[in-house]
Amino acid sequence: MPAKLIEFNNVSKQYIMGEVKIDALKNVSFTINEGELAIILGASGAGKTTVLNLLGGMDRATVEAYSWKIMTLLNITNQN
Repeated sequence: MPAKLIEFNNVSKQYIMGEVKIDALKNVSFTINEGELAIILGASGAGKTTVLNLLGGMDRATVEAYSWKIMTLLNITNQN
């Protein structure tokens, strides 16, 4: 069985603007395993950017239950 690379389990993100509460994500769950190709798509306002911001560490969920395997990124330079 492939190892889990990314896992969201009932993740929610709520923004508060004055007295208005906006649910950007509400109980989102998914798993991406090693070797899988994943595409994030959906209608405008569906929460795609919010998911990417959580994955990139640029934002924090209101209800946190997510993890991802630490990966090493290699910088390959183009040699001319």
